[in-house]
Amino acid sequence: MQEKTWYDYFDEDPDEEIGRNIEGVFGEPSLVVLPRIYWAYVDWLNNETGGGIRDFFLKLESVPIPIEACRNEAYKNTIYYNYLKREKKNLSRPPWCPAAAPEDFDAFFEGITKLKV
Repeated sequence: MQEKTWYDYFDEDPDEEIGRNIEGVFGEPSLVVLPRIYWAYVDWLNNETGGGIRDFFLKLESVPIPIEACRNEAYKNTIYYNYLKREKKNLSRPPWCPAAAPEDFDAFFEGITKLKV
């Protein structure tokens, strides 16, 4: 999920932090703040898969977050991981989203490994 072709499809800043309330485990609103490009991917994924974004975020809430990470960063990493996983399976991606390069996989998994240490 890079910005290379973003402006071919959108006028807004892809890095602008956007907050949205999602439904939490108990039905309560839970504020999630992500860059606009991540929300665009989440919206695309929701349309592509026929919904289930609420379940996606509920599943994210059940994953332990490392002490040194914040919840929004964990959501961001999980969404990016979903993008990379779909890339490995040669599944569709948004038209504004170029294919992941091998170094994208390496950099992401190296960063995750550092977080766990």
